[in-house]
Amino acid sequence: YDCDASSPDVLEPALETLGWAAASDEQAVRRMALDTLVGITRSISAGIQEAGPSSAQGGPWAAAWAARERRRKAAKECAGLFNRDPEEWWRRHEEAAAADPPTTAAATAAQAIAGHGGALDRVKVGELLCRHKELMLAFMELSDLRGVGLVTAFKSVLRGFRMPGEAQSIDTFCECLGLAWGRANGIDPETAYIFAFSLVMLSTDLHGARIPGHEKMTYEQFARNLQTAVPKENISERVLRKSYELVRDGALLDMRSPGSPAGAPRAQGVPKACTKLRRALLDRRASGLDECAEARAPSQAEGQLGDLWRALWSAAW
Repeated sequence: YDCDASSPDVLEPALETLGWAAASDEQAVRRMALDTLVGITRSISAGIQEAGPSSAQGGPWAAAWAARERRRKAAKECAGLFNRDPEEWWRRHEEAAAADPPTTAAATAAQAIAGHGGALDRVKVGELLCRHKELMLAFMELSDLRGVGLVTAFKSVLRGFRMPGEAQSIDTFCECLGLAWGRANGIDPETAYIFAFSLVMLSTDLHGARIPGHEKMTYEQFARNLQTAVPKENISERVLRKSYELVRDGALLDMRSPGSPAGAPRAQGVPKACTKLRRALLDRRASGLDECAEARAPSQAEGQLGDLWRALWSAAW
């Protein structure tokens, strides 16, 4: 265990997982988990001894730990302010950038949003980005979009927030994504913007609410409509077909029913992923089980997973 203030905190989730394994009914698993826990304890003790008697009064080992705790506290306070009032959080970044001319509020705020990850409310992140176009663009430019398709760029950027459903917000998103993706790949930003918006329309057509008598758009219709709006030489037929197939296989945006709450999970994707993850992690014999039978007793299945299930699913999500 290395107490490095700049590296991720891996000790606590590792100990939780090993603690679960140490209580396993499998003797071999229990023994290995206990051996590992003892090894971690010895490593921490060795680190304290190497730091010398002064470590308790502020030696290098303790100083690194104190620096880490200060950073974690500051990050927690920053995330708390954002979740309470995103606009006040943004105003403070603007004031800090004004006092330090080489930096911009959009760049520092975008890095802060990306750095906080899951601590921020994804719905509020999406709303804030859509209200401030320069912040949206700075956030997108943090992603490496070179050499990736536009559908992949969509999904990469949307990992950090949830897109509001208003048409104006979607238009702002497509404009910024077209600019960021176009710059990264040497494509005219206007063409990239039209391409991005056409993919959103295609996704809505293929995955939106079913209307009696409505026929879903075919690839030929999609390509014909798009090529009338942009020069044919800007987007190849191969790129168009690949993009159509990717959107056909999965919606670009998280389209929920109008009555569902903003933070509600998707109705089908997450439970199915949970089922696959549970089987892969903990029950090799489950491959022959009936999926419906497992769905009838979700509380029992989750109860058997204990702390390991929560830690691993949190990491996977």
